[in-house]
Amino acid sequence: MGRPTGLRARLRSTVEGMVAELSDVYRRALIPTPFEVYMSRSVTATVASFVASAAALTLLFRAALGFPWVGAIALGVTAGAAVASTVLLALVYYPYHVAKSRGEAIRSRLIYTLSYMAAIAAAGVIPERIFERVAEIDPSREVRREALRILRDVKMLGYDTIAALKNRMDTAPSPALQEFYSGLRNVIVTGGDLREYLSFYLRRLFKERSEELARLTSALATVSEIYITLLVAGPIIAIVMLSIMDIVGGRVFDLPPTLLMLMFIFLFIPFSALAILIIVDMIMSRV
Repeated sequence: MGRPTGLRARLRSTVEGMVAELSDVYRRALIPTPFEVYMSRSVTATVASFVASAAALTLLFRAALGFPWVGAIALGVTAGAAVASTVLLALVYYPYHVAKSRGEAIRSRLIYTLSYMAAIAAAGVIPERIFERVAEIDPSREVRREALRILRDVKMLGYDTIAALKNRMDTAPSPALQEFYSGLRNVIVTGGDLREYLSFYLRRLFKERSEELARLTSALATVSEIYITLLVAGPIIAIVMLSIMDIVGGRVFDLPPTLLMLMFIFLFIPFSALAILIIVDMIMSRV
């Protein structure tokens, strides 16, 4: 009797841990719908998709394909479970996607935002006023949302700047932003020089960005070599070899060389070029 109880306890602990992690990611995503409502709607959508898909596919297997009722129901339930699992995974992944997108947007703009903050801090402006200016003029929507969250905690909820930074540090979507909030909070607590801290962190971001650009340049050089080999030299060599084999009457895997040339030209080359384009876009999106 002890083993099932222990298994249930471990299963419950695992589920609670997953829900807690999802709740934390949901907070970083800043999705306006409350987490409890989102979870309730996700469960409803999963159950509804299972019932609808299982019923529809059961009737399809029975009426259109002529399966017996037992087989049709078994196949319909199995396919419905697959559809419901896909829906559930998509709904669970959505907050992760939003949080990651927010983090990337903030990371790409943070160096410019801190440049502006450092310039304002040099005039002796207090942190609260600096965040007000950022919320007013920063072109990045996600950066403005972060600044507005801090101002909301200070002006509407009655927190001081230190507590507001602590709240945002726990829910910031970008590790760089979390570290910045932590350092800024420590500077305020210890009464340090705000301008000096912003300048120091800005120099650090410049260094990290330079190293990242160097890595991206190296990756693009590698991709360019793959492109030349795969889509410039490779097709020429392949077409010449297949043409020679067609002249001498040879076959490849019992297929005529002419068919292979057509497949190579109209399938392999376009899809390879598309794959290269996607890889380049993935690399350039980090700039």
